[in-house]
Amino acid sequence: MAFVQVADPQILYACLRLHHTHLEGRRINVERSAGGKGDKRLEKLQQLRQEQSQHIVSVVDGILQECYDNRSIQKGELDDGVVALCQRHSPAVVQAALQEYVDKQGRDMDNPSAYLTFLLGKMAVEGIRDKEEKEGGKDSKGGASSRNPKRSSYGGGDGGQDSKKKENGANPTAKQ
Repeated sequence: MAFVQVADPQILYACLRLHHTHLEGRRINVERSAGGKGDKRLEKLQQLRQEQSQHIVSVVDGILQECYDNRSIQKGELDDGVVALCQRHSPAVVQAALQEYVDKQGRDMDNPSAYLTFLLGKMAVEGIRDKEEKEGGKDSKGGASSRNPKRSSYGGGDGGQDSKKKENGANPTAKQ
């Protein structure tokens, strides 16, 4: 477990975007913390977790709605189980998995939902790589790609900042 404080709200929200992503093969939790002791602290933590979860669900729902609107995915193409699974992953992972699903014409597979489920797991564990990094076999520094995947966060963010961060009001902290 680790705690990190940052003063910049932009960094704080970039850190929170990394919730439920993977770092070196392990799923990480990036949450806000609440100081103090006792029941009030536990209630505050529960409230913060619920708010964060609702935010992730709304962002993922927006990603899915955008796919429906631009007709890259049709309503009913994915079953409720895979949609619920999407809502438990980070939006960056969902975005990358949906992009590969569409690029590889997942709707033409025997079981599109199973294929997207596979992609979600793959993206979550292996990480999200830039398109040119995949094609060129080079890492961002120009060298050969390593086995450790590059991580990305949805909606921008720090990309290279410590990805195990938590927030405490204006003071986010990290947890591993």
